Amino acid sequence: MMEKALAGAMRRYASSVSVVSCRDRDGNCYAVTATAVSSVSFDPPSMLVCLNRKTALADVLVKVEEFAINFLNSNQVAVSNDCAGGRKAGERVEAENWNMEGDGTPTLKGAQAVILCRRTENHTYGSHEIFIGDVVDVEIEEKVDPLIYLNGQYGTFSPFPAAE
Repeated sequence: MMEKALAGAMRRYASSVSVVSCRDRDGNCYAVTATAVSSVSFDPPSMLVCLNRKTALADVLVKVEEFAINFLNSNQVAVSNDCAGGRKAGERVEAENWNMEGDGTPTLKGAQAVILCRRTENHTYGSHEIFIGDVVDVEIEEKVDPLIYLNGQYGTFSPFPAAE
Protein backbone atom coordinates (compact mmCIF):
# COMPACT_ATOMS: atom_id res chain seq x y z
CA MET A 1 0.00 0.00 0.00
CA MET A 2 2.79 2.45 0.90
CA GLU A 3 4.56 1.69 -2.42
CA LYS A 4 1.47 2.73 -4.40
CA ALA A 5 1.07 5.94 -2.38
CA LEU A 6 4.73 6.83 -2.84
CA ALA A 7 4.52 6.15 -6.59
CA GLY A 8 1.50 8.49 -6.76
CA ALA A 9 3.35 11.19 -4.85
CA MET A 10 6.44 10.91 -7.06
CA ARG A 11 4.31 11.26 -10.21
CA ARG A 12 3.65 14.79 -8.96
CA TYR A 13 7.37 15.59 -8.69
CA ALA A 14 8.58 17.29 -11.88
CA SER A 15 12.17 16.55 -12.79
CA SER A 16 14.59 16.99 -15.64
CA VAL A 17 15.13 13.83 -17.63
CA SER A 18 18.67 12.56 -17.71
CA VAL A 19 20.44 9.64 -19.28
CA VAL A 20 23.31 8.10 -17.36
CA SER A 21 26.00 6.59 -19.57
CA CYS A 22 29.25 4.70 -19.19
CA ARG A 23 31.63 2.35 -20.96
CA ASP A 24 32.56 -1.00 -19.43
CA ARG A 25 36.09 -2.37 -19.29
CA ASP A 26 35.51 -4.31 -22.54
CA GLY A 27 34.60 -1.09 -24.39
CA ASN A 28 30.82 -1.69 -24.49
CA CYS A 29 28.69 1.43 -24.04
CA TYR A 30 25.60 1.60 -21.83
CA ALA A 31 22.93 4.22 -21.16
CA VAL A 32 19.74 4.33 -19.11
CA THR A 33 17.12 7.03 -18.55
CA ALA A 34 17.03 8.26 -14.96
CA THR A 35 15.11 10.90 -13.04
CA ALA A 36 16.61 10.05 -9.64
CA VAL A 37 19.63 12.31 -10.12
CA SER A 38 20.73 15.10 -7.80
CA SER A 39 23.69 17.19 -6.75
CA VAL A 40 25.21 16.09 -3.45
CA SER A 41 27.73 18.80 -2.65
CA PHE A 42 29.65 21.68 -4.18
CA ASP A 43 32.64 20.95 -1.92
CA PRO A 44 33.63 18.57 -3.31
CA PRO A 45 31.50 18.94 -6.44
CA SER A 46 29.56 15.67 -6.54
CA MET A 47 26.43 14.04 -7.93
CA LEU A 48 24.09 11.23 -6.89
CA VAL A 49 22.38 8.73 -9.19
CA CYS A 50 19.92 6.02 -8.10
CA LEU A 51 19.37 3.10 -10.50
CA ASN A 52 17.19 0.05 -10.21
CA ARG A 53 19.50 -2.91 -9.67
CA LYS A 54 17.72 -4.80 -12.49
CA THR A 55 19.16 -2.43 -15.12
CA ALA A 56 22.28 -3.51 -16.98
CA LEU A 57 23.87 -0.14 -16.24
CA ALA A 58 23.62 -0.56 -12.46
CA ASP A 59 25.61 -3.77 -12.71
CA VAL A 60 28.21 -2.13 -14.95
CA LEU A 61 28.57 1.06 -12.86
CA VAL A 62 29.72 -0.85 -9.77
CA LYS A 63 32.69 -2.08 -11.84
CA VAL A 64 33.83 1.09 -13.63
CA GLU A 65 35.25 4.40 -12.43
CA GLU A 66 33.58 6.96 -14.70
CA PHE A 67 30.04 7.77 -15.75
CA ALA A 68 28.26 10.71 -17.35
CA ILE A 69 24.96 12.34 -16.47
CA ASN A 70 23.39 13.81 -19.61
CA PHE A 71 20.50 16.23 -18.97
CA LEU A 72 18.21 15.94 -21.99
CA ASN A 73 17.07 18.74 -24.25
CA SER A 74 13.33 19.01 -25.02
CA ASN A 75 13.90 17.54 -28.50
CA GLN A 76 15.46 14.33 -27.12
CA VAL A 77 12.31 12.40 -26.19
CA ALA A 78 13.31 9.57 -28.55
CA VAL A 79 16.67 9.19 -26.78
CA SER A 80 14.89 9.05 -23.42
CA ASN A 81 12.48 6.40 -24.68
CA ASP A 82 15.29 4.36 -26.24
CA CYS A 83 17.27 4.41 -22.99
CA ALA A 84 14.18 3.66 -20.89
CA GLY A 85 13.79 0.25 -22.51
CA GLY A 86 12.71 1.09 -26.05
CA ARG A 87 15.98 -0.38 -27.31
CA LYS A 88 18.12 -3.21 -25.98
CA ALA A 89 20.87 -2.15 -23.57
CA GLY A 90 23.67 -2.78 -26.08
CA GLU A 91 21.96 -0.78 -28.86
CA ARG A 92 21.22 2.50 -27.09
CA VAL A 93 24.52 4.30 -27.63
CA GLU A 94 25.23 4.98 -31.30
CA ALA A 95 27.67 7.41 -32.89
CA GLU A 96 24.77 9.31 -34.48
CA ASN A 97 23.61 10.74 -31.12
CA TRP A 98 26.70 10.26 -28.97
CA ASN A 99 30.27 11.53 -28.60
CA MET A 100 32.27 8.33 -28.34
CA GLU A 101 35.87 9.51 -28.61
CA GLY A 102 38.56 6.95 -27.84
CA ASP A 103 37.77 4.71 -24.92
CA GLY A 104 36.23 7.46 -22.78
CA THR A 105 32.74 7.71 -21.37
CA PRO A 106 30.10 8.30 -24.08
CA THR A 107 28.29 11.64 -23.80
CA LEU A 108 25.07 12.72 -25.51
CA LYS A 109 25.31 15.24 -28.34
CA GLY A 110 23.03 18.26 -27.88
CA ALA A 111 22.29 17.58 -24.20
CA GLN A 112 21.34 20.51 -21.94
CA ALA A 113 24.33 19.66 -19.79
CA VAL A 114 26.77 16.80 -19.42
CA ILE A 115 28.37 16.10 -16.06
CA LEU A 116 31.26 13.66 -16.11
CA CYS A 117 31.80 11.93 -12.78
CA ARG A 118 34.35 9.64 -11.17
CA ARG A 119 32.50 7.10 -8.99
CA THR A 120 33.55 7.45 -5.36
CA GLU A 121 30.86 5.46 -3.56
CA ASN A 122 28.00 3.09 -4.19
CA HIS A 123 25.48 1.59 -1.82
CA THR A 124 22.71 -0.95 -2.21
CA TYR A 125 19.38 0.02 -0.71
CA GLY A 126 16.21 -1.96 -1.40
CA SER A 127 15.63 -2.30 -5.14
CA HIS A 128 18.21 0.34 -6.09
CA GLU A 129 21.93 0.97 -6.28
CA ILE A 130 22.98 4.46 -5.16
CA PHE A 131 26.05 5.96 -6.84
CA ILE A 132 27.96 9.05 -5.77
CA GLY A 133 30.52 10.53 -8.12
CA ASP A 134 32.91 13.44 -7.89
CA VAL A 135 32.48 15.83 -10.81
CA VAL A 136 35.51 15.93 -13.12
CA ASP A 137 34.07 17.92 -16.05
CA VAL A 138 30.92 19.84 -17.03
CA GLU A 139 29.63 20.89 -20.45
CA ILE A 140 26.64 23.25 -20.72
CA GLU A 141 24.42 23.98 -23.73
CA GLU A 142 23.83 27.71 -24.27
CA LYS A 143 20.03 27.56 -24.73
CA VAL A 144 18.03 26.40 -21.69
CA ASP A 145 15.30 24.05 -22.95
CA PRO A 146 15.15 20.95 -20.70
CA LEU A 147 13.03 17.85 -21.15
CA ILE A 148 10.78 17.55 -18.08
CA TYR A 149 8.97 14.44 -16.78
CA LEU A 150 5.79 14.77 -14.71
CA ASN A 151 2.86 12.42 -14.10
CA GLY A 152 4.12 9.89 -16.64
CA GLN A 153 4.43 12.48 -19.42
CA TYR A 154 7.16 14.52 -21.06
CA GLY A 155 6.93 18.29 -21.26
CA THR A 156 8.93 21.50 -21.23
CA PHE A 157 9.34 24.41 -18.86
CA SER A 158 7.39 27.65 -19.22
CA PRO A 159 8.28 30.44 -16.80
CA PHE A 160 5.63 32.69 -15.34
CA PRO A 161 5.46 36.13 -16.99
CA ALA A 162 7.80 38.62 -15.33
CA ALA A 163 6.15 40.80 -12.70
CA GLU A 164 5.87 44.43 -13.71
